[in-house]
Amino acid sequence: MEEFQKKFGIKDISTLHIRNALNEERGILSFSQEVDAQMVALVTYRRRGISTVFS
Repeated sequence: MEEFQKKFGIKDISTLHIRNALNEERGILSFSQEVDAQMVALVTYRRRGISTVFS
């Protein structure tokens, strides 16, 4: 994990969660159900629309 943090310049991993799933949509759904999330916020870089997350 430390190597990952250094590679991507992540200083605080208190909100970083890594999930292994067949695709992004399943990973997000699985994790949000596991933690009983009421809301999920995603940040994308240089992309438009939520559909880019699942394509």
